[in-house]
Formats: sequence, C-alpha cells, structure tokens
Amino acid sequence: MSISLEITKAIHVKEYKVELHFNDNSKRVFDFQEAFDKYAKGDCTKWRSRRNFVRFKVVQGNIVWGVNWDIVFPLYQLHNGRIE
Repeated sequence: MSISLEITKAIHVKEYKVELHFNDNSKRVFDFQEAFDKYAKGDCTKWRSRRNFVRFKVVQGNIVWGVNWDIVFPLYQLHNGRIE
C-alpha cells in the first residue's frame, strides 16, 4: 500500500528558500527563485516580491500562493528537488 505524497509543513528559511517537510518523513530546502522567475507571470508576478513570497500556505498537502492557488507546483517535482 502506498501513501499519497503530501507536504506537512513549510518553513521560510531565507530569500526564496523554503524547508519542505513531507509525509514520508523526508525534508528538503527548496529554492523557488528560478521557478518563480520562470513561471510567475501576468497577475502572479506579485508573488515574486519577497514580501508576498513568504505568504505561502500549506493547503491539502501542497504549498500554495494565493487564495485561489495562484501558484502551485507538482509535489513529486518538489520532493525530487527540481521543477521541470
């Protein structure tokens, strides 16, 4: 029986780095700078400012920015340390 991967906790470390804790008892410090530079476009550019970046939340096992999940990344890619 396999369990679905989830983020259980996310802690801002510095700049665009967040320590992600997963329900498989692993953790990883992920630097979101490159991903935000590449994917935060249009209305989502507001999340690129450090003041807004730190306003992420863990919702339903994922790290999200914005009430309507303006920015969200695939969990398995975060777990593996690389957003493709």
